[in-house]
Amino acid sequence: MNTTKTTNQQSNKNQPAPCLFSRLLMKKILFFVVLSFATISTLSAQQQKLSVKGYNYMVDEKSTDLESFRSLVKDNPDALEMFNTGRTMSITGMVIGSIGGFCVGADLGTRVGGGKGNVGLLIDGGVAIGLGAAVGLPGEAKMRKAVELYNDTKLAWDIKLKWNGILLSCNF
Repeated sequence: MNTTKTTNQQSNKNQPAPCLFSRLLMKKILFFVVLSFATISTLSAQQQKLSVKGYNYMVDEKSTDLESFRSLVKDNPDALEMFNTGRTMSITGMVIGSIGGFCVGADLGTRVGGGKGNVGLLIDGGVAIGLGAAVGLPGEAKMRKAVELYNDTKLAWDIKLKWNGILLSCNF
């Protein structure tokens, strides 16, 4: 009977301390993980936010030129393609509308100056203005949508501490 007790005591001496080592290790690992995700969260929060206001291209509410703006948007090929298409549509609409405005202005200027106006030129100018608006306004909306697509597709980490654990969320 004594031999079984001694064998059990010897086997217990060979085992490590029950929980002290593993608890300290788990606390260190948890601290490292939380610190790492907090750093990632801070870095991802510092990403640049793009916006378009008319033909002003903004990066973090500061105006920039078109090439700098495009170099940022090129990280997202879908947003870049949509932005370029929208910009082309907007410029095309502006050119067509400007030609229409010139036609209307020339006709009205002739009439105000006492001459006989050309009704066909007036109607053609009005149609060109309408066509320019019909092409240009959707182009500007497409540029804004491309910028929203770029801003929404950035990777974002968020860490929340709750009473019963840690919540880690990643938005991409």
